Amino acid sequence: FGGERLSVVSIGMGLAMMDFFLREARAVVAGPMAVVRLGTCGCLQESVKVGNVSVADGSALVQRNYSHFDSSSPAHAQPYTISELCLPDSELNSSVVSALQKAMGSDKVNEGTNITADSFYSSQGRFDPSFNDENDRLISEVLKKYPKAITMEMETFQLFHLARSCLPKGSMRAAAAVVNVANRPTGEVVGEEALRFAESEGGKALMKALAELRL
Repeated sequence: FGGERLSVVSIGMGLAMMDFFLREARAVVAGPMAVVRLGTCGCLQESVKVGNVSVADGSALVQRNYSHFDSSSPAHAQPYTISELCLPDSELNSSVVSALQKAMGSDKVNEGTNITADSFYSSQGRFDPSFNDENDRLISEVLKKYPKAITMEMETFQLFHLARSCLPKGSMRAAAAVVNVANRPTGEVVGEEALRFAESEGGKALMKALAELRL
């Protein structure tokens, strides 16, 4: 693409699959790496439109605190932990935003904080009557800590964290963008045509950003 060799890889869902991908890709790739995620997400802000693409300027991880649900857990233990922010590579992130805006229009691109969860259900605040999840206040707690959080999914934090943990330092650069497929406050869901447009044009924009990056 653009005279550069790029890999397009489908990895599946969740922290573990991102971990598999990055560690195994690192094991077989010589030299520096740049990785950009294109995924899907739910929106946490009513103002964020479905069909838009959101770029993460930072990501926090929400994890179920398994010890809390044990009968021997201290009474003060919280059911979920919310991490501090992990940041993308600034140059690559800026290139991703610029490429998306040129390809789709600035009105179809959002920037903000991403929230990554370790479950599709409990740690994303979804109610399930079959399980004791104690998550009825979780989304409000997330937004209290990160008022500018706009997206919630299950991979971006792991990408940013492992890129920053990769040795030698600076040898893996990362950014992430997601198509907003559902607005959780309003219940609106993206249509098929808008989804296909965002995936196609967004994907080409991300490849352009990668191809133009000098490693």
